[in-house]
Amino acid sequence: MKKFLPFLLIAVLLCACSGGESVRTPEDVAAEGVLRVAALNENRYPYIYWENGLARGIEADAARAIAASLQAEAEFIPFDSGNIENAVESGQADIGIGCIAKGSIRKLAETAGYIRERKFILTRRGEVYPSEAAMNGANVLRGYPPGTDGYADMEMGVAALLEGIADAYICGEYDALSAVDASGERLQAELYEAGAETVYAAVAAKQNERLYARVDEVILNLLESGEIWDIISGY
Repeated sequence: MKKFLPFLLIAVLLCACSGGESVRTPEDVAAEGVLRVAALNENRYPYIYWENGLARGIEADAARAIAASLQAEAEFIPFDSGNIENAVESGQADIGIGCIAKGSIRKLAETAGYIRERKFILTRRGEVYPSEAAMNGANVLRGYPPGTDGYADMEMGVAALLEGIADAYICGEYDALSAVDASGERLQAELYEAGAETVYAAVAAKQNERLYARVDEVILNLLESGEIWDIISGY
């Protein structure tokens, strides 16, 4: 029996290696005709949102452009923000999108940033914008980044502001401007902390080096050609 032990050990090691992370290439995507996209399952217009079960928004359109460059179609799989990382790392999806701030997921490879979101502050129309010095004395709700103070839901934050529960509400640029329109201009929005912004990117598994490099190359081409701005202007 002893003479078989080395062979058994080698077999065990080979099985362990084969059960590890699989590598996905651009050729695999092209052959299957599908780029699997883990997409944020939230309404974060205009970046990512869902309409009748279909992924919409700037990032969804960018993912479709990436898929087309790989001679494939994008298949969007909805995931909560905390599960996108696991979906991509485990191979359930090829890339992940949906308001993923650069530097927020270190286990995955990040592409070039393709969208920048500035921080805005909402106040009731006619009221003085609270200065940074007055922030400690004001009841300021923070929904930026999403989830801060439990007011990631814009409806909750805006309602608190209109009802006088809050003095100001800090949120993303598009959310702020949309809230002003929806409120019948009962609210006003101003740029908060000029220069402060969040840069969003797509992510891919680090073991899929060639696929990641190709996706990153496509995003850079979208930026350089101006096509990304065509996509953004559609929203």
